[in-house]
Amino acid sequence: MKCALTRPAAAVAVLAGAAFIASAVAQEAGAGKPAPDLTATATYQMPETKHPLVALRGRLVMITFFAPWSDRCVAAVPHMNKLHNRWGGLGLSVVAVAEGSMDQLRPWAEEHGVQYGVAALATLEYEKVSNAFAVPGLPHAALISPAGEIVWSGHPQSLKDRGIEPFVKGIKAPPARLPEALGAQQAMLADGRWAEAQASLREVRESLDKISKRWADGLIAWIDTRRATWIADAAALAESGRYWDAWDMYADFGRRFAAMDGADDAAAKAAAIRADAAAKKDLAAGDDVAK
Repeated sequence: MKCALTRPAAAVAVLAGAAFIASAVAQEAGAGKPAPDLTATATYQMPETKHPLVALRGRLVMITFFAPWSDRCVAAVPHMNKLHNRWGGLGLSVVAVAEGSMDQLRPWAEEHGVQYGVAALATLEYEKVSNAFAVPGLPHAALISPAGEIVWSGHPQSLKDRGIEPFVKGIKAPPARLPEALGAQQAMLADGRWAEAQASLREVRESLDKISKRWADGLIAWIDTRRATWIADAAALAESGRYWDAWDMYADFGRRFAAMDGADDAAAKAAAIRADAAAKKDLAAGDDVAK
């Protein structure tokens, strides 16, 4: 006897098929593989660098391919601004890449209120990179883990908060660019004075606009997370035989997290590594490099 699908069952089948197709598209786009590098001719609203993905290693990066002539790319801007401001303080960096010069791309970004980073690529580089990311059409996005692996790909407006949240817990690098209202705290972060930056953020928080306040809240939480995981990360380095790196983290704890819990413990562990005969060779090699 043949069994016809009821309408609800048919709908489930359609959804299952769509999920299978979406999964196949993600695999075709290289999900789970190392992200290809790219070389930019210029950048805007992000660190000045020819290698944006290298400069942002340690962050969760959403790279988006766009074209300034595309209405669909314009329509995606508000959603990406939302993700940039919702998750930027917690570890996400959004970078839009396009073919062309920055003289062409910057006016487009300013006209449409783009708040995240933009990277300009020469024609041949754009073609190479878009092929490497298996871009099926514009706009298209990929999410790159702090370790440099593609963990998601698809239309940028289909990436929601729940798709980002699992990947921001282990972010180890602070944002390279904060809202203008947080310029003073940006300098503190860049100088490694994270406890001072956190205290300052708490002090100015109530005077900030809505977007800057969201960044401040994210950074306050991020600094707390880094302090809580710093010594464990250093211990893992020591266990793997990377004694100099572990010693450097322990020794740096007091500067980054001055007057916060854990400073005495970190200093004691730094001294213990320096006194450990097994660490002598690696410490000497690290000291030479540091010089």
